[in-house]
Amino acid sequence: MNHRQIANYNQVAAGLPFVGMTVARAFVLFTVTLQAADWLNEGGDAHQRNVQALERELTPASVPALKLIWKRKLGEQARLSSPIIMGRLITFRGTVELVFVTSSDGHVYAVDGDFGKVFWDRKLDSQSDVCRDPATPALTPNPPDVDPDDDGEQPKRPLYVLAPDAMLHSLNPIDGKDGAMARPFHCSSALVVKRSKAAALKTRRVARAVTAGGVAFVLIPSTGELQAFDAVTHAALYRSGPTSPTTSALAVANGHVCFTASDAALYCFGFPLDR
Repeated sequence: MNHRQIANYNQVAAGLPFVGMTVARAFVLFTVTLQAADWLNEGGDAHQRNVQALERELTPASVPALKLIWKRKLGEQARLSSPIIMGRLITFRGTVELVFVTSSDGHVYAVDGDFGKVFWDRKLDSQSDVCRDPATPALTPNPPDVDPDDDGEQPKRPLYVLAPDAMLHSLNPIDGKDGAMARPFHCSSALVVKRSKAAALKTRRVARAVTAGGVAFVLIPSTGELQAFDAVTHAALYRSGPTSPTTSALAVANGHVCFTASDAALYCFGFPLDR
């Protein structure tokens, strides 16, 4: 999706009408694969394209059946980062999808994407509160030659998070334990992994429109309402109704659309497992 297309959808997110909106059909004809999809950082990938190219569950035909499958309160008054998603992780509890969020009080949460239960919660050691706002974490991508659905040994994929004292931590996504010594960094709104190293996103484009499976998902900041449109015909497909005001970016993967809101809660829309 180019910058003009994203801008047009973001006009909807700001409460403005469509203006000359066009969406390339190339982004509608997504390749159908059996791979579990990730949402690696704010914007989805290192280029912040806000496109989920591996989506196969969210389509113009299925999206009208979306529901709020869970809402998880994470702390009482802490501000939350935008979420990211690890599509498939083999753990001692079985294979799970995890949604990761950081908070302004130094917590890192891993939440089960299917059931909304906190898989683990890590309180980062922090000597001071240099960074006021929580940074969206970043997940290391799978190596290009690795099958993400292989049940064999998994490659190491550090989860990078930033503590309130501007120390960068490399965590094991299975249990939240440090995989390497924390190092000094600087305050940032979001992280990204490039060439196996964590960096700050130079420009933060909180595009509240994400394209996945031929559907454009839009998050309305003032109300926290999730809306969905057919990416080709622009026909309205779904409206969630208000949730809570939000500054979060969307994370989309494997039939899940997740975001955080001002009520210190993580919201996830999808399809009930018994549908």
